Amino acid sequence: MRPVDRINAMAEEMGKPCARGMIHPSHALAAITRSVVRIDTERPPDLPIHFTVAGTIHTAHGILKRAAKAHVDRMNATRRAIQKDAMARLEQRQPANAIRAEAHNINGEAGFPLMEHQVEEQVRAAAEIIMKRRAEAPHAQ
Repeated sequence: MRPVDRINAMAEEMGKPCARGMIHPSHALAAITRSVVRIDTERPPDLPIHFTVAGTIHTAHGILKRAAKAHVDRMNATRRAIQKDAMARLEQRQPANAIRAEAHNINGEAGFPLMEHQVEEQVRAAAEIIMKRRAEAPHAQ
């Protein structure tokens, strides 16, 4: 793999931790910059003739932002899917463990964009919405 391709792959991989808040985007960009400067210093023979530090950093930054946004979009779509499914199951009064298990299945099918505690938070939020609806609903007599 060419050095520039490794930098771009590095930027792509850092998108997920940035989206999850595990690493600040400026720290990811600093790591990318350090790698680019190291490549520029070493000047390996397979380095493209048009290689520039600024251009490579700019491209990697764009890849990092795109990867982080894509992961945030996956996270949001998974949150919506979990809440929709959990609310439907809560309306049917299914057991809590079955609802949580299905929420984790939905997260798994999406490639695990959410961490475990985030899945639990979505189920809890759905339960609060359903309980509020039930409390506000007129009681049949």
